[in-house]
Amino acid sequence: MEKGKVFMSTSSYQIIKNPLGIIADEIASHEKIYLSCKAMNALDENKIRDIKELINERKKDLLKAKESSTLPKKIYKFVSLDDNDCQNEKKFHSLRIDSIWFSCFNRLNDPYEFLASSLMRIKTASDISFGSSIGETQKQTEEVYEAFCKELNLVKGNMHIACFVDRANDNLPFWAHYAGNNRGFCLEYEIIEDIYLHEVKYVKSRVNADRMFNAFKHNYDEVKKLSNRETNAENSLNKGRKLQQTIRAPFTSFVLSHCTDEYITKHNSWEYEREYRILKLNDLGIDSANIDGGHASVSECGLRLIAIYCGVNCTKQHEADLKGIAESKGVLISRCEVDDVDFILFR
Repeated sequence: MEKGKVFMSTSSYQIIKNPLGIIADEIASHEKIYLSCKAMNALDENKIRDIKELINERKKDLLKAKESSTLPKKIYKFVSLDDNDCQNEKKFHSLRIDSIWFSCFNRLNDPYEFLASSLMRIKTASDISFGSSIGETQKQTEEVYEAFCKELNLVKGNMHIACFVDRANDNLPFWAHYAGNNRGFCLEYEIIEDIYLHEVKYVKSRVNADRMFNAFKHNYDEVKKLSNRETNAENSLNKGRKLQQTIRAPFTSFVLSHCTDEYITKHNSWEYEREYRILKLNDLGIDSANIDGGHASVSECGLRLIAIYCGVNCTKQHEADLKGIAESKGVLISRCEVDDVDFILFR
């Protein structure tokens, strides 16, 4: 989960969709092709019928995926407050403008963030599936490995995360750890679009990165051309963001297709958190080395704020600030209290 530090960033980005969103995009793409071909008589009736059948099949897949989905209807985000008025005001401002803070991986509190897959087996090249295949030299394997690490680290440095959980009223550890020992507050969001929320996976041990690496090897010729284009671009006078975006687009597609699990997988010692994430990939054409994170609007994340809960140790001034924000937005505001019967803080 995220630590408390906040800095502003205004780079361009995209919100990464979950499997439900990917299927929905496929359906939209096929429907566009279907309507275009039908209007232009570009294909014979049999092929047009095949496209229509594919659309129907994918719609069935989407319906099944939604029916089996375990995504919650509401999620919660804890926010800490302390004696640092400047940092507190940034958090209040983010709330006023309906934005959500996303942290980069090195601002999260797990040292194994984005390290769910182990590269050691690939690095030693001791296995034929990771090392030298027929007709492939060790030098070529090492070249692919270095390129793989370079590109993976590039995306790693530009992938920002917003963390949520599915419960708050009885989540006493979170109020202590992520809401500043109950001095902060908790935001309740309704999920309007369920295509952006990713459920975190918990595993006993790190997995070998064979799937990612083999997919990279398969596409390496394209990626190598990409790197050569980048080198030429860096040596040219035109270093504009638009050019760099064009260069990075193919590999961005590769990463989103094969590496998303890397950003939503944690060791099972964290399983008690029952965490959900929204992923934001920054423009890969900018240097993000000194960026701690950035914002995205609540609506872009498919969410709607419906309630603010002040911690039991929230100061009267902070509660007043939060009350003013809640009233301006027409959302519920409530102060947590120790219950006389149950281990809960609000009902």
